[in-house]
Amino acid sequence: MIMSGDKDSPSRDDKAPLVYHFPGPVEAPIAEVGGKAFGLMELCRARLPVPSGFVLTVRFFQPWIDAIKSTSAWDGFLRSSEWEHATACQALKAAAEDLTLDTEQAEALVHALKALAPGTLFAVRSSSPEEDIEGTSFAGGYETVLGVTREHMADSIKRAFASCLDHRIVVYKAQHGFDIYDPRIAVIVQAQVDSDVAGVGFSLNPVTNDFDETVLSASWGLGESVVAGQVTPDTYIVDKHTLEIKERRIGNKATAIRLLSSGGTEERREDRTDIPALSDEDAVQLTRLTTAVEKHFGKPMDIEWAIAGGAVYLLQARPITAYVPVAPELLTAPGQPRRLYLDATISAQALYKPLSPMGTSVLQTFVKYMATRLTGRDYSANIDTTLAYVRYGRIYLNVSNALSMLKKDKLARALTHIDPVAAAALDQVPEGMYRARSQVSGGFKLSMLAMYLRRLPFIVEVALFPGNAHQQIGQAREEHLKELRRLAELDMSVSELAREIFDRTANLAVPYFAPIIMLSKVIAPLRLRHIFPESAHELVASLDRSLPNNVTVQMGLELNRLAKRLPGPLSVTELEQGIESRTLPGDFLEGWSHFLDTYGHRGPGELDIASPRYRDNPGMLLQQIAQVLDSSGVTDDAEARFQRSQAARRQAYLTLRGIARHKGWLVRKELDILYRIIENFAGYRETPKYHVVFALDVLRRRLLKEALALVKAGRLEAPEQVFDLTLDNLEDALADATLDLSSLAKANRAFSDRLAQVPELPRLFDSRGRILRPRPRPAGKGEAAGTAVSPGVATGPAKTLHSCDEKPLLKGEVLIARATDPGWTPLFVNAAAVVLEVGGMLQHGALVAREYGIPCVTGVTNATSRWDDGTVLEVDGTAGIVRIASAARPDAG
Repeated sequence: MIMSGDKDSPSRDDKAPLVYHFPGPVEAPIAEVGGKAFGLMELCRARLPVPSGFVLTVRFFQPWIDAIKSTSAWDGFLRSSEWEHATACQALKAAAEDLTLDTEQAEALVHALKALAPGTLFAVRSSSPEEDIEGTSFAGGYETVLGVTREHMADSIKRAFASCLDHRIVVYKAQHGFDIYDPRIAVIVQAQVDSDVAGVGFSLNPVTNDFDETVLSASWGLGESVVAGQVTPDTYIVDKHTLEIKERRIGNKATAIRLLSSGGTEERREDRTDIPALSDEDAVQLTRLTTAVEKHFGKPMDIEWAIAGGAVYLLQARPITAYVPVAPELLTAPGQPRRLYLDATISAQALYKPLSPMGTSVLQTFVKYMATRLTGRDYSANIDTTLAYVRYGRIYLNVSNALSMLKKDKLARALTHIDPVAAAALDQVPEGMYRARSQVSGGFKLSMLAMYLRRLPFIVEVALFPGNAHQQIGQAREEHLKELRRLAELDMSVSELAREIFDRTANLAVPYFAPIIMLSKVIAPLRLRHIFPESAHELVASLDRSLPNNVTVQMGLELNRLAKRLPGPLSVTELEQGIESRTLPGDFLEGWSHFLDTYGHRGPGELDIASPRYRDNPGMLLQQIAQVLDSSGVTDDAEARFQRSQAARRQAYLTLRGIARHKGWLVRKELDILYRIIENFAGYRETPKYHVVFALDVLRRRLLKEALALVKAGRLEAPEQVFDLTLDNLEDALADATLDLSSLAKANRAFSDRLAQVPELPRLFDSRGRILRPRPRPAGKGEAAGTAVSPGVATGPAKTLHSCDEKPLLKGEVLIARATDPGWTPLFVNAAAVVLEVGGMLQHGALVAREYGIPCVTGVTNATSRWDDGTVLEVDGTAGIVRIASAARPDAG
């Protein structure tokens, strides 16, 4: 979003220094020296090997900013639209060419240079106050000038300054919510290291997210060739704690950028392409350096380093912006046995963004009552003992504890029905690797067994007398809904209401739905797979298709039938007006009212109590009805498809019965019983959620009522802010009128908001951050293999560019290039994915792709000549594979 601004600059402190030296005794404010310089000064204070230098502050450049803002080019920039910014920025940079140092600036620069040895060459680079801070890297977007002599210092400083006016910076700032009309910059002047080897390092593995691995990229000469993606560097993966080199990949380092003694740099051909740039000792020393930087800043860091004459130098350090943080409670100490977690919010509920703080608090309460009802004690409060752990808007399954109770292959097979991708990743984990030595697994199993023994009469009815079981379930369901409606009318606190309704909900879910779901979804399918050969397993899977008693399917079919009661196509607006004025057919209006009574508590993201319900926003339902009406002439509607799928299920059963005929009477009888269990009860899998969501809706309405009172008292700005609190917060707020609810809300959201910024949260990961994915398969016929550097899968038409301004990259296209440097950054906004011929996992293109959350594959041989523009490609940034998805677009240009 483009932020507005005016011509007036904010006031500056005239007493602030124009120059800060590093190392130096004075601590500089980040607002004056920028993120990059602030980091260098911090590293100097930590006594790390940083080449000496100084920074020209934001105040140093204020006269230039004022001069630029007085030009017609600045007026043109203010008037320009988003699509005209590129041209307007070119005009601004042209205006910057006329800038000169005033007397104060020139004297400050001369005095600063005297502190550095004569004959020193310098690296001149930007240090914006918005750059290299947590969440925004700017990924090399500003200008860097290498090998600068004193004679060319003023021009080099001007080049670095002018980059704050560059279009790529404007695009990045707009994408990240910075004010594009308030350019600010500081510039670093640092002694240039004439490196023999240089590169970059990450204090975690940016591909696997493993916190215990350092990843180093190295090449000959200056590190610019690595950062800019001009070479495919050597890559080293080192265990930070054992210092074992776990992986070493030698890249094709065919060119090197070298420093010229007279100033500047040159690109030279390098013959040592198959020789490692780093010795094992170098890799270990750099790992120690990277770890020291991470320890100093207390967060994952990205560094640039150089080796010259056997000495190691630290050139830059910045926070890693694109990684998946792990909640502190889920972490284990380095070197300790790791736990494995499944994010059930994704796998079971398909919710990729964190739930609200109130949603988290409410689900914690429900899980507590479920655990207590199942086992007689609350296992959920401690990650060491629990199976389900709810924190920071996520529902995590402690897979390590599950593996202490169930063999890995059985758990993976059960998980296949919920999340095949996570199941495939789990299946490839070495046996025993993540199994917990749980002290509670025995007690948990005994508690579960006791619960099932208590429900044995009901389980027998499920297997032998399904009609009786259905009747019991129906009565229990009606009683639950009736009881929750009664509780909603009572005068009790929100926390008391939450405890009561979730106690009632657990009392429904555990005695009735836990046994039937275990029987129909786990035991019966497993037994059928055991009875029948693998060739018949697809038929067994078909038995779980289009089952009765599925409340979610019934809701969809009911909506479809409701639409058929209308005379013809109607817009959402016409439907809304017709309902309000009661002019639509009477049978529709009656059905609409009944539908909202039955399903109005549901809606998208319904597991989060903060999410609006259908009754809150019926337009969501009316949109679906309008779509059904638009396709009313299509005979293959939802009901017809459902009936056809039911027929396919029954046919699969008859086919299995034919196979069972050859196995004897007992097998055929067992098949009949197991099929009856699946057909009658597997559809109930959605019913517990229906009742949980009903309970959430009862509590949601009470919360909004309390929120209105807090708004009236001036303690909340809007009723919806109550969802940024927790149940305990609300209880405390009602008892203490002085409690600062805004501060509580902000604190509650801090970690979940960080998770919300992650483009794709992992399904399966461990307690040291490592993301587990299915093993990439080899490239097949017609596929191209490379190095996976940014995970995810995306499809789009190919667009090959040999320069960043060769032709436009349209929204959703796959960018294909030999390599990218910072000048290409604006193109990543539109790119669906990126494919590069050269470069490693720490080069510019990979960094930007990870930050934007788009798949990227590097090292794809002949990528720029392999596909025609418009060829629809699927880029798998997790497996490192690029394949043709369909034929080329006929209008590709």
